[in-house]
Amino acid sequence: MRRRLFALALSVLVSCSSDPRAIAIEVTLGHEDGAFGAAPPVTSVVVRALAANDAIVASTTSEPGGTFDLGEFPLTELVTIEVEGRDALGERRVHGRSLSLVLGELASDLLPVFAQRLGEFARPPSELERTHFRGSTAVLGERYLLVTGGEGEEPARATFYDLVSLGPASGGTLPRVAESLLPAASGAAVLVLGPKPDAPDGPRGATWLDFESGYVTDVNPPEGLASFDEVAGGAVVAGANGVSYVVGATRSSAPSSAVLVVAADRTLSVARLVTERRAAAASWLAGPGLIVAGGSSAGAGVETLAPAGTAFATRPYPPDAVSGAAAVPTGNADEVLLVGGVDVGSPAATRRLAANCTSKCEPTILEPGGLGLPLVRCSAYGVGPGSVLAVCEDAVTRESRVSRVKDGGVSVEDIPLREPRLGATPLPTPLGTLALLGGVAPGSGAAVKTIELWAPP
Repeated sequence: MRRRLFALALSVLVSCSSDPRAIAIEVTLGHEDGAFGAAPPVTSVVVRALAANDAIVASTTSEPGGTFDLGEFPLTELVTIEVEGRDALGERRVHGRSLSLVLGELASDLLPVFAQRLGEFARPPSELERTHFRGSTAVLGERYLLVTGGEGEEPARATFYDLVSLGPASGGTLPRVAESLLPAASGAAVLVLGPKPDAPDGPRGATWLDFESGYVTDVNPPEGLASFDEVAGGAVVAGANGVSYVVGATRSSAPSSAVLVVAADRTLSVARLVTERRAAAASWLAGPGLIVAGGSSAGAGVETLAPAGTAFATRPYPPDAVSGAAAVPTGNADEVLLVGGVDVGSPAATRRLAANCTSKCEPTILEPGGLGLPLVRCSAYGVGPGSVLAVCEDAVTRESRVSRVKDGGVSVEDIPLREPRLGATPLPTPLGTLALLGGVAPGSGAAVKTIELWAPP
């Protein structure tokens, strides 16, 4: 069946004379009502329907508040709805898109599409059912944002946000309080590392939770790992071919040399760093593989684990005691950028290093003052050529702070949040945005339940 797609103001209606049902595609600005009018204001809005290969199926342009007509196309095909708002000079200022879906299979008669100003944070509609302070996050089924664990009430509860309905989704109680949360390669299951909810100070274990089948499976530590206490709380790093790593050395709670290796078929193994580390930085590069840097005043400053390797190789960098920094690929061969962190109580320098260096290795100092503050628990994400977004925690106030490191690492721009919060957790979304979930308000400690999304310019 072919239906005609219309838009009135910021609503798109899908209707057919032979079918009384109408589906509305509503462009929403969420909690940021002034997104179109902010300087420079949006003067034209483009609405497109894109095929699976990003080819334009239908497109129309109008002024904000105008009427749109996308013509006709079959609603049995996979499409993405995209919205662009441009200023008087034609510069793109607002953008939003839906997940790829078949409009004719929607359970609801309304498909909201969130549009936001680029280069800044914005809050999509609705909010989470509860907050999690320093929680663990994952994406499930390329649709749901999950945050769980952390500190506070009901830490074992699973809290979801649905990227189709743009609202909260119900979640139950997980078998463990997640200190590390690793999605399976299929995207429908997670490995939960942490204690049982009724014994928060007890031993850490690991459980596979499959959201499609509902199966819950406890797993034993692999050979070479005394217990999951050695890795629980470590950062999850995605590798190649469905392999992921839980790096115990990145956690701030206790030093560790253990790295849990999780294959695409969910089998577990362990690799050992040469030097125990605490609050180290970790990242992945296609050539060198897993990179772990800093976190110890002894041993080599950098260690790497090849993609199919079982033992770490040291790289002859000087010992690096920086704690709480993040590592992110620069996009150039084997290089990574180290941002944030603390060096003897002061902000650590922003540095670049080559993971495959074999002799006389020294990091290249790009900005001695780093991000300007002593920041820990950092995560970093590449957001364009020479540009990185760093999400950290103020080592003194514990407030969540976001910085955009530009020009290859030599300039820093602070990105304010719509709602200041302590203990928020970042999560890249399937829409190409970066989400911040959870946390509490500074001072009052009140739960902050809105989500903040950052869209690259």
